[in-house]
Order: sequence, then C-alpha cells, then structure tokens
Amino acid sequence: MLSIFKKALVASVAIAGLATLSQAAVVTYTLSLNDNGKGVVTPGSYAVYASDSTGDNFGLASILVDISGETTVTNRLPSATYSDSGGDINGGNGIPSGFTFARSGISVTDFIGGGVDSSVTMTYFVTGFGQTGGNLGVIPPTLDTKSSVQPAASFAGTSGVYWAPLVVATGTFTDAPVWGGGSTASIYTQNVSGIVTNGAGATPSQQDATVIVHTVDLVPEPASLGMLALGGLALLARRRKTA
Repeated sequence: MLSIFKKALVASVAIAGLATLSQAAVVTYTLSLNDNGKGVVTPGSYAVYASDSTGDNFGLASILVDISGETTVTNRLPSATYSDSGGDINGGNGIPSGFTFARSGISVTDFIGGGVDSSVTMTYFVTGFGQTGGNLGVIPPTLDTKSSVQPAASFAGTSGVYWAPLVVATGTFTDAPVWGGGSTASIYTQNVSGIVTNGAGATPSQQDATVIVHTVDLVPEPASLGMLALGGLALLARRRKTA
C-alpha cells in the first residue's frame, strides 16, 4: 500500500525547471499523545503535526505519515476545490488547492497523507504549508475568465483554516500508536503561488525532504509524576532547612 501511494503522488507531480534551493529541507512529524489536535490534554486522543524548515524551501507539497496502533483516524490536511458558475474549469470539476490528491487516513489506516494535484489542467498552488498558517476559505480572484462571478470553495474534511505546525491528522487510541518506517515528505523548491496551468512549464518544482519523527505525550507517565513529586518534596525540605 505504501509503494502504491508514493507512486501515485509522484505521478501527480509535474516537475518543471531546475530547483532553486538545495536539498537541505527538514520536515518534522510529531505524534502527540493525549492531544485533541489543539494542544489540549485529551486522554485517549492523539494528533500528528508537521513542521517544515524555513529558508531552504517554500513549504510542504506532499505528506505521508506512517503510524500504527491507532483506533480511529481523521485526515486534517487542508484542501479546497474552487468552482464558478460557468462550470467549465477542469472539465467542470473546479480547481483543486491544498492536499486534494491521493488523500488517505479518512478511516483506520496506517498511512495518512495527501499531495497537491497537478494532474489536472489548472491548480491553485499555495506555498508555506508547515511554515505559516493561512485560510483556504479566502476565495482567490475570479478563476474563470469567462465569468465575473467569484468562485465558491468547498472543503474536504474540516474548515480551510490551517496553522503551523500543520495538523495532519487526529484520532483516538487504546494502546498508544507508534511510528513505522515509511514516513516521507516533499517540499516546493520554487515559490509559485496562485493559479497555474500545469504542463506549461509553470508547475513548481518539488523534491524529497529529510524527515524526522518523534513522539510526545501531554500526560506524563506515572513514573514521571512520581519523580516530579519527589523533586517537589526535596525542594520543600530544602526550603524548610534554610528557613
């Protein structure tokens, strides 16, 4: 399944021109246990976040997170489709933006991710994912030159608002999920934002990033709580001796 997903992502990306930045980008995936996806302690829930290094690339282009052991999972990657009253963009399917291609993780699965769809005629590219926040719900300028009507946006999953670090997924668990060895990411090496006609030499170049994974727990383990308590008692005893 992993290889099929990666091949699908690669097939969707039209690489154009030479990369303008070196391959120094680092993408960090964080599995945050007992987290509801907003940094609030919620036992039995988890969130996966993605952060992208700055100064060496222009944001995330595709994401693949490999975890196992979760009970449920919901893909939270931002995505939108812009359409208009003319109905003739990309064969009437509208213009995709965000992580619309090969989305996984909408049901229980070990692989969570998605990519930018450059397989269609026109794509609305957004750079800076994993580096800055934004809102895909802010409608871009009129996309259809045959229509003066502002296009509407429809969203996959949650609202079009996103943050940095980027929320990749949320879910629940009984036994804590763990990392597998197949997580990958690609980043933009060109700063191309806005409507792009794919295959016309304008599709922004992408390349693989170095991926780091780690796990945090918002609820300390009992042993950690015990050490904190002992430390507190020792500090209290020291203060009493010096009082």
